[in-house]
Amino acid sequence: MLNGLDHTSLQIFKQFDDGRTLGDIATDFDVTINQVKKLKRFYNGIQKTRLSLNEDAAQQFASLGTKAVVLLPLLKDNLDSFAEVLMVAEPEMRREDLEQLMTHAKEKKQRIAEFKQYYEEHLSKIAKQQKIGTELEADLNEVRHQLKAQLKGLDKYPKAVQEKLLYYVGPYGEQFALRRRLDSGFRRALTAKGIIELIDYVWEIHDMDAFAEHLASRMKHGHYIEWNEDREYHRNPYGTASSEDYTQIRSFTEEFDAMEALQNEHMQELENLKLETKQLEKQLKEARAASLQSFQEANEAANLMSTREILRHRDMQNLALKWLYNNGYVAAPEVTLPNMRRADVIGYNAEKVIIIEVKASREDYSRDHKWPEYLPYCDAFYFFTDFYIEETPVGQLREKGRSLEIQLEDTMPHTCRDREAVTYAVGRTLSRKVVLGW
Repeated sequence: MLNGLDHTSLQIFKQFDDGRTLGDIATDFDVTINQVKKLKRFYNGIQKTRLSLNEDAAQQFASLGTKAVVLLPLLKDNLDSFAEVLMVAEPEMRREDLEQLMTHAKEKKQRIAEFKQYYEEHLSKIAKQQKIGTELEADLNEVRHQLKAQLKGLDKYPKAVQEKLLYYVGPYGEQFALRRRLDSGFRRALTAKGIIELIDYVWEIHDMDAFAEHLASRMKHGHYIEWNEDREYHRNPYGTASSEDYTQIRSFTEEFDAMEALQNEHMQELENLKLETKQLEKQLKEARAASLQSFQEANEAANLMSTREILRHRDMQNLALKWLYNNGYVAAPEVTLPNMRRADVIGYNAEKVIIIEVKASREDYSRDHKWPEYLPYCDAFYFFTDFYIEETPVGQLREKGRSLEIQLEDTMPHTCRDREAVTYAVGRTLSRKVVLGW
C-alpha cells in the first residue's frame, strides 16, 4: 500500500525529482495513475510546507504519510492554522483525527475573527460614547456657569457648598431666596438667627455668607438639610406641605429653573452614558477572558448526541474535572492516550491515574464497547452516568450536590502500564489548550 512512507513511495518521490511524467511512473512501478496523483499531491505538500514554513514543519508533514493531504486546504488558506495543526499532529493519527484537528483550527480562526469584530465594534461604541460624554460635559459646564452667574459670588464657597446653594437658592430681584424647602429644624435655626426671613410668603436670605457657613457645618456633621415629607409628617401631621418646592418665587426664577432643568437632563444623560460604557467595558473584559476557549466550549460530543445530551455531557465532564482537581489530581479533558483512544476525563497524582468515562445517555453507554482499551492506561476506571446502570466490574460515580461521590469502587485488576506516557499526554493536552486555544 502506497502511504507516502513505504519504500516504493520514496522511490516514486525520486522520480518526481527527476521530472518524469505521472503516466510513465505509474507504468514503471505498476501502480494506478490515481495512486501516483495522490503521492504527487503529498510530495507537493511537503515542498510547499518547506517553502512556506521550514524544514522541521516539512518533516512533520511528511511523517504523517499520504493522509496528510487532507491538511492541504489549510496550508493554502491559513498558514498559521496549518502550522498549529502540525504542532499537535502525530504519525499514529488517523485521517479523521487530522480532519478533526483542522476543524478545531478553523473554529479557532472563526472565534478570533468574531472576537476581533466584537472587540472593534465595542471599542467604537465606547469611543462614540466618550465623545458624546465630552460634549455633554461641556454643555453641562456651560449651564453651571450660567447658573453661577445668576448667583453672584458663588465661587468663593467650597464646591460642595456651591452645589447645595445651586439647588436651594434662586435669584429674587436684587436678592436671593429659597427655591426649595429645607428641613424644618434647620429652617427654624436659620430664622432664629435672622439669616432667613419669611416675607410675603417668600423666604428671603439676608446673609448668604452665614447661610453658606451653616450649610457647610450641617454637611460636615451629617445633620438634616433636605426637606423630607415623611419626617415632617411625623413632626407635624397636620401642617405638612405636600411639595418640596416653593411656588411663590417661580415668576422670579423661570430662567434659572429652565437652566437647572437642562443641567439635570445633561447630568442624567451623562449618568446613563457612564452606566452603558461601564457595561460595554465589562463585556469587553469578559470577552478578553473568554478569548482562550474554555473547556465547555472546546469539548466535542458524539454526532449522535442530542443538543440536550451535548450540554449535559459537557456539564458532567466539568463536574468530573473539578472532582479530580479538588481531590489533588492534575486533570484534563479529551486526552488522547498512547493507543489513540480519547479519554473523556483523566487525572493523575503521585500514586494513581484515574480515567472517567462520561455518559449522558443510556444509548451512548450501550454502544460503548471500547472502554476495556482504557484500562492499561489507568489504575482506576469509572463510569460517570446520568442514569442508573447495573453493577459493573469497574467503578461508578454519581453526582451529589454539584460534586461527585464514588458509588462503586473499581475492582477489576489493572494498572497503568506506562505512567510516563500518560502523564505526558495530559501535559501536552493542557499545554495545547493554553498555547493554541483548542
